[in-house]
Amino acid sequence: MFAPLYRLDKTHQNAPFCQLKDYIIEAFPLGILRDGKFERGGDALAIPPKEVKPATIEEIKKIYQDSISRKESFCFAKLSSNKNVEVPINGNKFFNKHIAIVGSTGSGKSHTLTTIIQKAMSEKDGSFSLNNSHIILFDIHSEYKTAFPDANFINTANLALPYWLLNSEELEEFFLDTEANDHNQRYVFKESIVDNRKANFKGAPEEKNRIHYDSPLFFDIHAVLKSATDKNTEVIDTGEVYASGEKKGQPKTVQGSLYGKLTNFVNRLENKVNDSRLDFLLGERAKTITFERTLETLLGYSDGKNSNITVIDLSGVPFEVLSIRFRSYRA
Repeated sequence: MFAPLYRLDKTHQNAPFCQLKDYIIEAFPLGILRDGKFERGGDALAIPPKEVKPATIEEIKKIYQDSISRKESFCFAKLSSNKNVEVPINGNKFFNKHIAIVGSTGSGKSHTLTTIIQKAMSEKDGSFSLNNSHIILFDIHSEYKTAFPDANFINTANLALPYWLLNSEELEEFFLDTEANDHNQRYVFKESIVDNRKANFKGAPEEKNRIHYDSPLFFDIHAVLKSATDKNTEVIDTGEVYASGEKKGQPKTVQGSLYGKLTNFVNRLENKVNDSRLDFLLGERAKTITFERTLETLLGYSDGKNSNITVIDLSGVPFEVLSIRFRSYRA
């Protein structure tokens, strides 16, 4: 792999002799080929006057290909300096760890991801060919549909993700003005959700008492909005009547403790509920779909398809939802 340590250079075209020049290189031994198999490290170095010569293509192939057993070998890349040399990796280790593909805009991150998945799915006889696993691909920029034409394709037109499966932190981040730090709206929001979850619970009475803010049970967001509206406009009958004046004989009332204090919260909640872009999250389908049906849709099993991949096109999802909704559904 290295240049010769010595070479002969003619100082002049008609020179009667050749001058010997010395060249020094710094080398780090990576391994040795022993009996045709590459081994990392080594117990011998090429010390002058031993011969040093570039490795052949066949020797380079052995370094990469023979270092991994054929059963575990998975290859989707080639050596950048020589496209005739494939560079396999241990497929089992590769797919059992978190993987990050990083690079600047236009460097080919999406193409690399597509190539890896396509290659893995095409190796039907491999032990890590994804035959018994399923990939959910969140497509933020709508760029993967053509790459996987046989995939289960989902977009905002047929997507339904129940808001009531969000945990308390995610619910507050989406529905509340967290920067305002208003304890009143947080209290009303939490109380309404817990009460409505209990009201819709069909199980045993003793189980109902164990329902809390983070219970993954259905609640009606419209009921929460109504509760907040009622408290924001609440007037309380004191049990007395006016003794004189224009209101003589009419009952006396006082404003509730939260009267007018939840206006911003109510307006924010109304805007969310009435936003047509959020129908996949807050619409009727999201209210009625079960957790089991949600998983079936994401995994594509309900449609009788055998595809290993589901592409969820999120290009039509509002940006403020992406960091919350799909953080809880990531695979």
